[in-house]
Amino acid sequence: MSVAVALARSWRGAGCRGVGLARLGWAAGQHAALDAAAAAPATGRWVPPLAPPLPGSQAPAGCRAYTTPPVEAWESLRDSFSSITAEVGDDGVAVLAIDRPQALNALNSQAGPGPRPCRAPKRSLHGSQRPVAALAAPVLLHHTGRQPSLVMSELVSACLYLDRNHSTAKVIIITGSGDKAFAAGADIKEMAAVTYSEAYNNSLLNGWETLRTVRKPLIAAVNGYALGGGCELALMCDIVLASDRAQFGQPEITLGVIPGMGGTQRLPRAVGRSRAMELILTGDRIGAEEAVRIGLASRAVPHGELMAEARKVAAKIASHSAPAVAKAKECVAVAQEAALGEGLRFEKREFWSCFALEDQKEGMAAFVQKRAPQWVHKRATACKSQQQPQQQWPLNMQEGSSSTRRRLLAAAAALPPCACAVCAAASAAEQQQRPRSGVLDRAFAAAMAEGMAEYEASVAPLKRLLFGELLEGLPATATSQEPAQLLELGVGTGPNLPCYAGFYGLGGSGGGGAGSSSTGGSASSSGSAASAAPPPPLHITGLDPNAFMRPYLEQSLQRAGWPRERLTWVEGSAEAVPLADASMDAVVCTLVLCSVSDVEAVVREASRVLKLGGAMLFIEHTAAQGQPLLWAAQRLLNPLQCLLADNCHLTRDPLPLLEACPGFCGGVEARRLSVEGASLIAPHVAGIARRQAEVL
Repeated sequence: MSVAVALARSWRGAGCRGVGLARLGWAAGQHAALDAAAAAPATGRWVPPLAPPLPGSQAPAGCRAYTTPPVEAWESLRDSFSSITAEVGDDGVAVLAIDRPQALNALNSQAGPGPRPCRAPKRSLHGSQRPVAALAAPVLLHHTGRQPSLVMSELVSACLYLDRNHSTAKVIIITGSGDKAFAAGADIKEMAAVTYSEAYNNSLLNGWETLRTVRKPLIAAVNGYALGGGCELALMCDIVLASDRAQFGQPEITLGVIPGMGGTQRLPRAVGRSRAMELILTGDRIGAEEAVRIGLASRAVPHGELMAEARKVAAKIASHSAPAVAKAKECVAVAQEAALGEGLRFEKREFWSCFALEDQKEGMAAFVQKRAPQWVHKRATACKSQQQPQQQWPLNMQEGSSSTRRRLLAAAAALPPCACAVCAAASAAEQQQRPRSGVLDRAFAAAMAEGMAEYEASVAPLKRLLFGELLEGLPATATSQEPAQLLELGVGTGPNLPCYAGFYGLGGSGGGGAGSSSTGGSASSSGSAASAAPPPPLHITGLDPNAFMRPYLEQSLQRAGWPRERLTWVEGSAEAVPLADASMDAVVCTLVLCSVSDVEAVVREASRVLKLGGAMLFIEHTAAQGQPLLWAAQRLLNPLQCLLADNCHLTRDPLPLLEACPGFCGGVEARRLSVEGASLIAPHVAGIARRQAEVL
């Protein structure tokens, strides 16, 4: 991976109630990236990665990735805020206050049109700059066509950090500074000149919905005006406590527009269709008592007691088991979006999963013993393999260790551009999925079986982490008689079989591929051990369009020690999976989305076959848009790659499509990383996408 990873991605997510994630700005280079972070104009604030860090996220020497920020990174982030204040108490209660009382805490930039200069990174006690840029990427929330919303950028950045990186924060309170306003909406003077093209091209108001992904409870302490965007911000929170001076309203109709951050969707769910219609169509305001009466707020308290009461409620929530609180919050959120039957099934699955928590054991034992519980906020150990120290993230790769395919790609990258008829034909072939050819399919199957062993050995630690998390999250009710159901898209020669076998202790190493010889010597012994033991509580359905992969898959089954009756081969396309809706507990997709004809269709199909609460594991190589030279080489050689490698594209990036899929909306936990020595396919994205209730 590059020495500097203040990375590179600029995308706009779409779909699902405007839930495209905020844009990630990009900057790539070598050691100069840190200096550039201090000198370049900033359009946002440095924050941690959008996805929660996977276990053991520190990278070994010679391989870097997004890492979990150290404790002092929170101090640096907090000190960089200019429009909010932030604090975390010893009781686990965090308080974020919008600090613009002179503008009634309006939710937009203070700086007006144009770029806002960035504050240089804080210096450590030793005088060197903290590598804030290497720890995080900026979250940018486009508010006007000219400048991102600084207030919401900082607010969302703080919430994401507290939710996913802060070890002691358990509950987050959002309030406004001063005595007049919680948040009085947008500055109309700034928005008045915005054109349609600016609003559309810059995704006006896009990114606020990122708050939906925060798992820790959000409490809105409404201390005054909560109008327009301020009312919508309160509606995003889980609990709304109102001062007796509070006023709520959606006055957008009086300005010739409509609510744009969920007001027309959340308000009817909170107060009912008729009352919501009245408030939105008239633009009227209501006081705290009326808000409580119609269900917009939880309760009203005297103005001087608001923060004390909010802290009291937050502290009580923080005193409970954090995983149980997060599960309860998610179930209540699903109730607003799913049908009753789906919601009940989701609740039951989450209830069952509580029995995998150490806190469940502690809580019930404390009740029986009549003592206060001592929460540990952890999952219970699922199996022997989970008791071992976690492998470091991400991969064990060296520049000199590369597969034949990677060496060929590296050599091809040095070739000059070509405009011959052959390359022109290859470029045309890139644009469409080629018809299946028996000769090419047979050759490709043999190449995958013999040429991927080194790659699989390299990514073994990464796969152990992700497969461990995926398999540990399968339904606790799965048994040998009624196993959990897993679909593997593009099962190929079975390189992932050792991961399943290793997790269930069937003799696999958890990392070897189809061509690996590391487990060949013990194939017979592991096979006999597997036959003597009861079959694992997991059945795999392997889907692949290439029938010539199957003989190699059979060999991999024997090497890994995976029971033959626990795998079903299905020949078919990932764009049209021949399985029923909501029939799978998990989906696995590794090095598949690069070669399918329609990535969006595959993601949609994976979401369709997953049960509510199920998960999709993905590991894919992607375009290197943060490294211009590498990206140019990928673009140049992409037609040839598509022609020779079963339609494999070097220039794809599946992450935005995963995040935009309604079924995965708000449930994608991903990490970008780079594989040293992998040349053109070095950039990777990996993670888990969880099936959410779709918003219709």
